[in-house]
Amino acid sequence: MRLVEELNKAGYKAAKYVDGEDHVVSITHANIRDSPLREPVCQKLSKWLEGERNERRRKRITKAIQKLKCQ
Repeated sequence: MRLVEELNKAGYKAAKYVDGEDHVVSITHANIRDSPLREPVCQKLSKWLEGERNERRRKRITKAIQKLKCQ
């Protein structure tokens, strides 16, 4: 919860939800695309894409990269 509060204070509209046993924090593409977080997020997504073997997950990562206009 503290992470969500800190992100909201910094101007990012973060949301938290539970996915099974995991807690997930999400930020919209628009908030990331127009912020200094864009570069580190793009780098992380590219790294994930390189190592991902699941085709469905690869498509989702590729879609996120396109929405963030990483390339």
